[in-house]
Amino acid sequence: MSIVAKQLNFIYNQGTPFEKHALRDVNVEIGDGEFVAIVGHTGSGKTTFVQHLNALIRLQSGSLTVGDIDLTQKKTDLKRLRGMVGMVFQYPEYQLFANTVEEDIAFGPKNIGVDKEKIETLVKDSLELVGMPLAVLKKSPFDLSGGEKRRVALAGVLAMQPKVLVLDEPTAGLDPNGKREILSLVKKLNREKGITVIMVSHDMNEVFENVDRVIVFNQGQVVHDLPPRELFRKQQDVEGMNLEVPYVAQFLNALESHGVVLNQDIRTVDEAFAAVNALKGGSK
Repeated sequence: MSIVAKQLNFIYNQGTPFEKHALRDVNVEIGDGEFVAIVGHTGSGKTTFVQHLNALIRLQSGSLTVGDIDLTQKKTDLKRLRGMVGMVFQYPEYQLFANTVEEDIAFGPKNIGVDKEKIETLVKDSLELVGMPLAVLKKSPFDLSGGEKRRVALAGVLAMQPKVLVLDEPTAGLDPNGKREILSLVKKLNREKGITVIMVSHDMNEVFENVDRVIVFNQGQVVHDLPPRELFRKQQDVEGMNLEVPYVAQFLNALESHGVVLNQDIRTVDEAFAAVNALKGGSK
Protein backbone atom coordinates (compact mmCIF):
# COMPACT_ATOMS: atom_id res chain seq x y z
CA MET A 1 0.00 0.00 0.00
CA SER A 2 1.50 3.31 -1.08
CA ILE A 3 1.69 6.59 0.81
CA VAL A 4 1.91 9.97 -0.93
CA ALA A 5 2.39 13.30 0.88
CA LYS A 6 2.49 16.55 -1.07
CA GLN A 7 3.27 20.02 0.27
CA LEU A 8 2.54 18.85 3.81
CA ASN A 9 2.76 21.61 6.42
CA PHE A 10 2.03 21.57 10.13
CA ILE A 11 2.30 24.29 12.77
CA TYR A 12 1.97 23.62 16.50
CA ASN A 13 0.24 26.31 18.62
CA GLN A 14 -0.64 28.23 15.49
CA GLY A 15 -1.31 31.93 16.07
CA THR A 16 0.26 31.98 19.55
CA PRO A 17 3.65 33.20 20.83
CA PHE A 18 4.62 29.49 21.07
CA GLU A 19 4.04 28.78 17.38
CA LYS A 20 6.38 26.15 15.90
CA HIS A 21 6.52 25.22 12.23
CA ALA A 22 7.08 21.44 12.50
CA LEU A 23 6.65 20.46 8.83
CA ARG A 24 7.48 22.63 5.81
CA ASP A 25 6.34 21.61 2.32
CA VAL A 26 7.07 17.91 2.86
CA ASN A 27 6.86 15.75 -0.27
CA VAL A 28 7.28 12.00 0.32
CA GLU A 29 6.27 8.87 -1.55
CA ILE A 30 6.57 5.41 0.02
CA GLY A 31 5.77 2.46 -2.21
CA ASP A 32 3.99 -0.75 -1.38
CA GLY A 33 6.23 -3.23 0.46
CA GLU A 34 9.16 -0.87 1.09
CA PHE A 35 11.24 -0.80 4.28
CA VAL A 36 11.98 2.87 4.93
CA ALA A 37 13.74 4.68 7.78
CA ILE A 38 12.72 8.16 8.90
CA VAL A 39 15.62 9.86 10.66
CA GLY A 40 16.57 13.28 11.98
CA HIS A 41 17.67 14.99 15.15
CA THR A 42 15.19 15.75 17.94
CA GLY A 43 12.67 18.31 16.75
CA SER A 44 13.33 17.71 13.05
CA GLY A 45 9.71 16.85 12.26
CA LYS A 46 9.97 13.08 11.77
CA THR A 47 7.54 12.13 14.55
CA THR A 48 5.04 14.78 13.48
CA PHE A 49 5.17 13.33 9.97
CA VAL A 50 4.56 9.70 10.93
CA GLN A 51 1.71 10.68 13.28
CA HIS A 52 -0.09 12.09 10.25
CA LEU A 53 -0.15 8.64 8.66
CA ASN A 54 -2.95 7.29 10.83
CA ALA A 55 -4.43 10.70 11.69
CA LEU A 56 -3.10 10.94 15.23
CA ILE A 57 -2.33 14.44 13.96
CA ARG A 58 -4.91 15.82 11.54
CA LEU A 59 -3.95 17.48 8.30
CA GLN A 60 -3.56 21.29 8.35
CA SER A 61 -2.40 21.93 4.79
CA GLY A 62 -1.14 19.97 1.83
CA SER A 63 -2.38 16.53 0.83
CA LEU A 64 -1.85 13.00 2.09
CA THR A 65 -3.15 9.71 0.74
CA VAL A 66 -2.68 6.33 2.42
CA GLY A 67 -3.69 3.61 0.02
CA ASP A 68 -7.09 4.68 -1.27
CA ILE A 69 -7.82 6.94 1.70
CA ASP A 70 -7.54 10.68 1.06
CA LEU A 71 -6.89 12.44 4.36
CA THR A 72 -7.82 15.84 2.92
CA GLN A 73 -11.46 14.70 3.01
CA LYS A 74 -13.40 15.84 6.07
CA LYS A 75 -15.12 12.48 6.50
CA THR A 76 -12.07 10.25 6.68
CA ASP A 77 -12.84 6.68 7.79
CA LEU A 78 -10.50 6.75 10.80
CA LYS A 79 -11.37 3.24 11.97
CA ARG A 80 -10.43 1.79 8.59
CA LEU A 81 -7.30 3.97 8.35
CA ARG A 82 -6.04 2.88 11.76
CA GLY A 83 -6.65 -0.73 10.84
CA MET A 84 -4.50 -0.25 7.74
CA VAL A 85 -1.69 1.67 9.48
CA GLY A 86 -0.40 -0.03 12.62
CA MET A 87 1.51 2.28 14.95
CA VAL A 88 4.01 0.78 17.42
CA PHE A 89 5.18 3.50 19.79
CA GLN A 90 8.50 3.67 21.60
CA TYR A 91 8.50 1.22 24.55
CA PRO A 92 5.23 -0.41 23.37
CA GLU A 93 5.30 -2.80 26.32
CA TYR A 94 4.13 0.14 28.46
CA GLN A 95 0.85 -0.02 26.51
CA LEU A 96 0.06 -3.53 27.75
CA PHE A 97 -2.85 -3.45 30.17
CA ALA A 98 -5.01 -6.60 30.06
CA ASN A 99 -5.03 -9.52 32.49
CA THR A 100 -3.77 -11.99 29.89
CA VAL A 101 -1.70 -11.92 26.72
CA GLU A 102 -4.73 -13.21 24.81
CA GLU A 103 -6.95 -10.35 25.97
CA ASP A 104 -4.29 -7.78 25.16
CA ILE A 105 -3.78 -8.97 21.58
CA ALA A 106 -7.53 -9.33 21.04
CA PHE A 107 -8.31 -5.76 22.15
CA GLY A 108 -7.74 -4.10 18.76
CA PRO A 109 -9.77 -6.48 16.57
CA LYS A 110 -12.54 -6.59 19.20
CA ASN A 111 -12.65 -2.79 19.27
CA ILE A 112 -13.36 -2.60 15.53
CA GLY A 113 -16.07 -5.26 15.62
CA VAL A 114 -14.31 -8.39 14.34
CA ASP A 115 -16.36 -11.51 15.16
CA LYS A 116 -15.24 -13.72 18.04
CA GLU A 117 -14.11 -16.75 16.01
CA LYS A 118 -11.96 -14.64 13.69
CA ILE A 119 -10.44 -12.84 16.68
CA GLU A 120 -9.28 -16.16 18.13
CA THR A 121 -7.56 -17.00 14.85
CA LEU A 122 -5.99 -13.53 14.55
CA VAL A 123 -4.65 -13.71 18.11
CA LYS A 124 -2.97 -17.08 17.55
CA ASP A 125 -1.63 -16.16 14.11
CA SER A 126 -0.21 -12.86 15.37
CA LEU A 127 1.47 -14.49 18.34
CA GLU A 128 3.08 -17.08 16.07
CA LEU A 129 4.19 -14.33 13.67
CA VAL A 130 6.22 -12.70 16.44
CA GLY A 131 7.78 -16.02 17.44
CA MET A 132 5.98 -16.52 20.74
CA PRO A 133 4.52 -19.90 21.86
CA LEU A 134 0.75 -20.22 22.24
CA ALA A 135 1.38 -21.33 25.83
CA VAL A 136 1.75 -17.68 26.89
CA LEU A 137 -1.82 -16.76 25.86
CA LYS A 138 -3.20 -17.30 29.36
CA LYS A 139 -0.27 -15.65 31.11
CA SER A 140 -0.20 -12.11 32.40
CA PRO A 141 1.80 -9.91 30.01
CA PHE A 142 3.48 -8.42 33.07
CA ASP A 143 5.10 -11.77 33.88
CA LEU A 144 7.04 -11.75 30.60
CA SER A 145 10.56 -10.48 29.93
CA GLY A 146 11.12 -7.09 28.31
CA GLY A 147 11.72 -8.58 24.87
CA GLU A 148 8.69 -10.86 25.18
CA LYS A 149 6.48 -7.93 26.20
CA ARG A 150 7.60 -6.03 23.12
CA ARG A 151 6.73 -9.00 20.92
CA VAL A 152 3.27 -9.24 22.50
CA ALA A 153 2.70 -5.51 21.97
CA LEU A 154 3.69 -5.95 18.32
CA ALA A 155 1.35 -8.95 18.02
CA GLY A 156 -1.48 -6.73 19.23
CA VAL A 157 -0.84 -4.39 16.30
CA LEU A 158 -0.44 -7.25 13.81
CA ALA A 159 -3.79 -8.69 14.90
CA MET A 160 -5.34 -5.67 13.17
CA GLN A 161 -3.81 -6.98 9.89
CA PRO A 162 -2.16 -3.68 8.96
CA LYS A 163 -0.80 -3.01 5.47
CA VAL A 164 1.66 -0.47 6.91
CA LEU A 165 3.67 -0.82 10.13
CA VAL A 166 5.09 2.35 11.69
CA LEU A 167 7.73 1.66 14.33
CA ASP A 168 9.04 4.40 16.62
CA GLU A 169 12.48 3.38 17.94
CA PRO A 170 11.57 -0.35 17.96
CA THR A 171 14.79 -1.49 19.68
CA ALA A 172 15.02 1.23 22.36
CA GLY A 173 16.06 -0.19 25.73
CA LEU A 174 16.72 -3.73 24.50
CA ASP A 175 19.97 -5.65 24.90
CA PRO A 176 21.92 -6.55 21.72
CA ASN A 177 20.22 -9.96 21.35
CA GLY A 178 16.80 -8.41 21.84
CA LYS A 179 17.58 -5.77 19.21
CA ARG A 180 18.67 -8.37 16.66
CA GLU A 181 15.56 -10.47 17.30
CA ILE A 182 13.15 -7.55 16.87
CA LEU A 183 14.85 -6.29 13.69
CA SER A 184 14.96 -9.81 12.25
CA LEU A 185 11.24 -10.13 12.95
CA VAL A 186 10.46 -6.78 11.32
CA LYS A 187 12.47 -7.72 8.22
CA LYS A 188 10.60 -11.02 8.04
CA LEU A 189 7.24 -9.23 8.18
CA ASN A 190 8.40 -6.93 5.40
CA ARG A 191 9.94 -9.58 3.14
CA GLU A 192 7.55 -12.49 3.66
CA LYS A 193 4.25 -10.75 4.45
CA GLY A 194 4.74 -7.72 2.20
CA ILE A 195 3.99 -5.25 4.99
CA THR A 196 5.27 -1.74 4.29
CA VAL A 197 7.56 -0.82 7.19
CA ILE A 198 8.38 2.74 8.25
CA MET A 199 10.94 2.84 11.06
CA VAL A 200 11.80 5.97 13.03
CA SER A 201 15.25 5.51 14.52
CA HIS A 202 18.22 7.31 16.04
CA ASP A 203 20.46 4.26 15.57
CA MET A 204 22.16 4.76 12.22
CA ASN A 205 23.89 1.37 12.43
CA GLU A 206 20.47 -0.34 12.54
CA VAL A 207 19.24 1.88 9.73
CA PHE A 208 22.24 1.10 7.54
CA GLU A 209 21.95 -2.66 8.01
CA ASN A 210 18.21 -3.04 7.49
CA VAL A 211 16.33 -0.52 5.36
CA ASP A 212 15.92 0.12 1.63
CA ARG A 213 15.69 3.92 1.83
CA VAL A 214 16.46 6.63 4.35
CA ILE A 215 14.37 9.80 4.50
CA VAL A 216 16.16 12.52 6.47
CA PHE A 217 14.22 15.34 8.14
CA ASN A 218 15.91 18.57 9.21
CA GLN A 219 14.07 21.65 10.52
CA GLY A 220 10.76 20.30 9.29
CA GLN A 221 11.91 19.55 5.75
CA VAL A 222 12.99 16.45 3.86
CA VAL A 223 16.62 17.10 3.00
CA HIS A 224 17.61 13.62 1.76
CA ASP A 225 15.76 10.60 0.41
CA LEU A 226 18.37 8.02 -0.58
CA PRO A 227 19.46 4.39 -0.28
CA PRO A 228 21.62 3.94 2.87
CA ARG A 229 24.98 3.60 1.13
CA GLU A 230 24.41 6.74 -0.95
CA LEU A 231 23.29 8.76 2.06
CA PHE A 232 26.20 7.84 4.31
CA ARG A 233 28.75 8.65 1.65
CA LYS A 234 27.75 12.24 2.46
CA GLN A 235 29.58 11.89 5.77
CA GLN A 236 30.17 15.59 6.52
CA ASP A 237 26.59 16.49 5.58
CA VAL A 238 25.14 13.75 7.79
CA GLU A 239 27.34 14.66 10.75
CA GLY A 240 26.43 18.32 10.24
CA MET A 241 22.82 17.39 11.06
CA ASN A 242 23.91 15.76 14.36
CA LEU A 243 23.49 12.25 12.99
CA GLU A 244 26.07 9.51 13.33
CA VAL A 245 27.58 7.77 10.33
CA PRO A 246 27.40 3.97 10.80
CA TYR A 247 30.66 2.20 11.58
CA VAL A 248 30.57 0.06 8.45
CA ALA A 249 29.80 3.10 6.28
CA GLN A 250 32.75 4.97 7.85
CA PHE A 251 35.00 2.02 7.02
CA LEU A 252 33.73 1.84 3.42
CA ASN A 253 34.14 5.61 3.03
CA ALA A 254 37.74 5.39 4.23
CA LEU A 255 38.49 2.60 1.77
CA GLU A 256 36.90 4.52 -1.10
CA SER A 257 38.97 7.59 -0.25
CA HIS A 258 42.01 5.40 -0.97
CA GLY A 259 40.56 4.04 -4.22
CA VAL A 260 39.25 0.74 -2.86
CA VAL A 261 35.57 0.27 -3.75
CA LEU A 262 33.80 -2.80 -2.35
CA ASN A 263 30.43 -4.33 -3.22
CA GLN A 264 27.69 -1.72 -2.80
CA ASP A 265 25.42 -4.23 -1.04
CA ILE A 266 27.69 -4.51 2.01
CA ARG A 267 25.79 -3.61 5.18
CA THR A 268 27.37 -5.51 8.09
CA VAL A 269 30.77 -5.95 9.73
CA ASP A 270 30.84 -9.61 8.66
CA GLU A 271 30.12 -8.71 5.03
CA ALA A 272 32.82 -6.02 5.06
CA PHE A 273 35.33 -8.45 6.60
CA ALA A 274 34.53 -11.10 3.98
CA ALA A 275 34.93 -8.58 1.14
CA VAL A 276 38.30 -7.33 2.43
CA ASN A 277 39.47 -10.90 2.98
CA ALA A 278 38.50 -11.73 -0.63
CA LEU A 279 40.64 -8.81 -1.84
CA LYS A 280 43.59 -10.41 -0.05
CA GLY A 281 42.97 -13.67 -1.89
CA GLY A 282 41.35 -15.31 1.11
CA SER A 283 44.49 -15.15 3.27
CA LYS A 284 44.07 -14.89 7.03
